[in-house]
Amino acid sequence: MNNRFAVLHGEQAVEPRLIEGWQCSRMTPASALFGANGMQFGSDGRLYVAQAMGSQVTAIDTTTGELEVIAENGGLITGPDDVAFDSQGNMYSTEVMSAQVTMRKPDGEVTVVSAELPSANGVTVFNDRLFIDEHRPKGRLFELYPNDDRPPRLIAKDLDSPNALAGGPDGKLYYPLVPKGEIWRADPESGELEQVTTGLFHPTAAKFSPSGELLVPQAGNGEVVKIDIDTGEQSVVAKVRPGIDNLAIDAEGKLYLSHFVDGGVAEVAMDGSNAARVLVEAGWVGPWGIA
Repeated sequence: MNNRFAVLHGEQAVEPRLIEGWQCSRMTPASALFGANGMQFGSDGRLYVAQAMGSQVTAIDTTTGELEVIAENGGLITGPDDVAFDSQGNMYSTEVMSAQVTMRKPDGEVTVVSAELPSANGVTVFNDRLFIDEHRPKGRLFELYPNDDRPPRLIAKDLDSPNALAGGPDGKLYYPLVPKGEIWRADPESGELEQVTTGLFHPTAAKFSPSGELLVPQAGNGEVVKIDIDTGEQSVVAKVRPGIDNLAIDAEGKLYLSHFVDGGVAEVAMDGSNAARVLVEAGWVGPWGIA
């Protein structure tokens, strides 16, 4: 029985040794990805998917479905949970398990931007400025300076597990507080915070469409909602299975969803049909338990 973690490191997988009377057989296929976490489109038009469990970043051609590993397991990027790109094509990754944020240049060179950010998670480049947050109790929101030696600039603190964030048309940073079911915004200059809406079921990201609409996925129920940033009013635009980790929206306004529980990635219609064009089939990511 193949073990892809062993194969990645050039090792031989160890076959399971069974006690007499027991049998072992594969019940589900493995996911092509090691889970699917944060996503962002690169300047080449491909969809880049972070995989924290597999320490890997994979680029997907959304037309053909072709996959290419950009940052491989065992490389310099460890446990990436989210990715973002600047105008120079540099890819920033938040390493949720190592407290690091790294920058990968287009030529493949990787450098550490910061190594003192526990549970670094959400990342966005907004007006060519780099912002990250920490997904933990008493999490913090920072601006980072990848091109000089300035330390991270604290914008807000004592946030209850913020996650994937984005800059809005009003110049504010929008992010979810996952356990509270809330969306908040922060002024990146003053640090002033304001609640946008509440009552969501484990919202995991905040992203804006090309037309400026705020879209939020809910891991708890599989719904994606559009939120009016002035009134907080919510409307469901798509519904899939629970376990959504993140979303990305292409230049044409098409919605793509990732699932951390099964590694699935799909384009999902927002016309009420919930029609899905699967790019990466859902599969088995890891042993969460036995019964």
